Amino acid sequence: MDIFSSTLFDIMDTVNKEHKHCVIMGDMNIDLLQFETHLKTSDYLDNLFQNGLLPTITKPTRITSTSATLIDHIYMNNITTAGKSGIIITDVADNFGTFYISQAQKTKHLPNSLKTTIMFSDANIFKYKEYLEHMDFTNVLATLCPNEAYGEFIKPYKHAFEICFPLHTCKINNKALKREQWVTVGILISSKQLFSKRP
Repeated sequence: MDIFSSTLFDIMDTVNKEHKHCVIMGDMNIDLLQFETHLKTSDYLDNLFQNGLLPTITKPTRITSTSATLIDHIYMNNITTAGKSGIIITDVADNFGTFYISQAQKTKHLPNSLKTTIMFSDANIFKYKEYLEHMDFTNVLATLCPNEAYGEFIKPYKHAFEICFPLHTCKINNKALKREQWVTVGILISSKQLFSKRP
C-alpha cells in the first residue's frame, strides 16, 4: 500500500503541475469505509483530498454475508466536469461493477449548428428494457474462456444499445436553450471568459 500510494501521488504531482484533468479508477483493494479505524486508509484518503482528488463511489462495492467493503474506486480532480458515476449491482463477479461516464468536451458551434445526440426517450428506454428481458445468453454459457465469454456477454448489450438509442442529428439554437433561473447574464459572461482561458 505504501509503494502504491507513493507512486500514485508522485504521478498526481505531475498531473497537478500540468493542470490536467484526471480520472483514476480501479480495484484498489483499499477499503475506504475503514478510514476511521485504519490509519493508512485515513492517510491515503487525506492524500487524495490534498491532491484535489474526490472519490465518486461512496458505497460498498463488494458485499458478502459477513462484510461490506468499498475497494473499487473512482476519483476525479475536476468536479465541475459533467459526468455520472455509479455502481452496477450484479453477481457476475465477486465485486460489483463501477462506472464513470464523462461528457465529451464541447466544441464551439454557430448558434444554429447541427448536433448529434442520442435519443434517450421514454419509449426508447422501454424498448431497451424489453430487449434485455429477451436476451439470449446461450453463447456466453457455452464459452469456456472467461475473456471470450465476456466478449459474448457484452456484445448483445452493445447491439441492443445501438438499436434502441439511435443517433439523431438536429439543429439547435443555443440562444433558445432553457437555463436555470439563477444563471444570470453575468454568470454566462464569466463562464465564457473562464473556459476561454483553460488550457
